[in-house]
Amino acid sequence: MQSTLESLGQLERRLHVAVPLQQIEGEVDKRLARLAKTVKVPGFRPGHVPMKMVAQQYGPQVRSDVISDAVQASFNDAVKEQNLRVAGYPRIEPASDKAPAEGTLEFSAVFEIYPEVSVGDIAGATIDRPTTRTSGMACCLTVARISGSRARDSSVSSSDWNLK
Repeated sequence: MQSTLESLGQLERRLHVAVPLQQIEGEVDKRLARLAKTVKVPGFRPGHVPMKMVAQQYGPQVRSDVISDAVQASFNDAVKEQNLRVAGYPRIEPASDKAPAEGTLEFSAVFEIYPEVSVGDIAGATIDRPTTRTSGMACCLTVARISGSRARDSSVSSSDWNLK
């Protein structure tokens, strides 16, 4: 896998990645073989479907899944290799600036990264903490208001009292 990083702006980057087609074809063959063991096709016992029929029927879907997985895995590997912190999801585009090299799948991923933030010297900084003064009367009024809002009326009979 080859990758090159291009800076499009302060936070926007474009990553060009090339994945060998041989790796993709090998994975497609493995998945089709695994699928052939469990697929049910009318006229054949499970696991005894000819590989050609499995490839004809399920090949495009399996190939699409493998390419999607390869693109995602190669993007993640390239990001780790370049030590990038990606913000959000990448926009995956086919490589269109030039003809792709023979035997490779090339794509570009456009994404944004988190900015580099450096904290300055905070040793001399002061923090002003606001203080609030309350009177006893204000506290009593607040408690009375809260208890009044949570009060319930209910009827009580003398049999409800538990006097001993």
